[in-house]
Amino acid sequence: MDLSAQDIEIHIEELLLHGVDVADRAALAEALQRELRVLVAEQGIPALLASPERFQRWSPGPLTVEPGMKPEQLGARLAQTLHQGWR
Repeated sequence: MDLSAQDIEIHIEELLLHGVDVADRAALAEALQRELRVLVAEQGIPALLASPERFQRWSPGPLTVEPGMKPEQLGARLAQTLHQGWR
């Protein structure tokens, strides 16, 4: 199967982040999307392509946030955590 990152669409139904300011959600979402694009383009997501039903209700578990972390940093870290779990 020869797929590029442009051929893959990832839909996140719900993302619960407690303690994140609502005003930061756009910057966080943009960083999450940008980092996921990079990770998928560079490393792919073979486990997801092999069995997508496995990820329909997948949860990565808790993510620790450092005090003062900017939304862009949190978005990138979240993308890395998600991508790591898909491998």
